[in-house]
Amino acid sequence: MNETYGRPLRDEFGIQLQPVYLNATFHAVDQVTRELAAGNTDNGSVDLIWINGENFATMKANNLLFGPFANRLPLSSLVDWNNSAIAFDFGVSVDFMESVWSQAQFQFVYHPLRTAESALPRSFTGWLNYARANPGRLSYIFPNRGDFLAARLKRAIVSRVCAVFDSLL
Repeated sequence: MNETYGRPLRDEFGIQLQPVYLNATFHAVDQVTRELAAGNTDNGSVDLIWINGENFATMKANNLLFGPFANRLPLSSLVDWNNSAIAFDFGVSVDFMESVWSQAQFQFVYHPLRTAESALPRSFTGWLNYARANPGRLSYIFPNRGDFLAARLKRAIVSRVCAVFDSLL
């Protein structure tokens, strides 16, 4: 964060990035909410929050986001804003009030002496079929609240199901 973003911000724009690491993002969301409820609209203690999911949905529902801005960023023309994984977060339209950071990717790790490469699933449907055919042989991160990768896996599966459904309409 400091090298990739802090250095260019300082060198090119004179902005000093001072990251504040949190135990949970909702603490910053709560801080913004409390400050605005107290009438503090000019000198809040939070300038920028890396949010997604439920925190984004909460802030958008309470009109706590700046924007739209993401469609005005220098490389926004390279973003596929029609991709539901980008256009929606936690089921809520981002409406250019959230910028793409990256895409999470998932790896299927297997033991080549136990499973032939040709038997590996190549899609979410294949993954489900593999799990059904091999009970107790597949593991994944359970999508608990706050677990980014597990929640992203769940959203990826839902977005694929929605894309299939949309193609049938």
